[in-house]
Amino acid sequence: MMTPNAAGDKDSDAEGAIGVFDGGPVQRQLGFVVHSAEYRRGDTMAVDGKVAMTASKEALRDIGRRQGPQKYFFAFGYAGWGAGQLEGEIARSDWLILSEDAALVFDDDRDTVWEHAVARRGQDL
Repeated sequence: MMTPNAAGDKDSDAEGAIGVFDGGPVQRQLGFVVHSAEYRRGDTMAVDGKVAMTASKEALRDIGRRQGPQKYFFAFGYAGWGAGQLEGEIARSDWLILSEDAALVFDDDRDTVWEHAVARRGQDL
């Protein structure tokens, strides 16, 4: 868990704590919030109209002030691929591809989310 003071904001009016996830092995010192798309800041990157990403302390402050996104998670680091690498992994069926489900992204218990995703594999997408 991370608190507003852990982000270096000792005089912040934000309160509460937020879980911290491991986003991947690349640039582990960088943090970002993946969130529902209704929340936007100038540096927010929209993904698909349902999910967005903001990589700023201001997003964490907004969450602590109860002015942030409705749904979110916070992570340090990310996964990255070289040119054509991800396409090759998909072609080899290294990845399970599902239609987007906000419950899998934001709501499911993190201890069982993979089980729920695999169970959806048999559904019509």
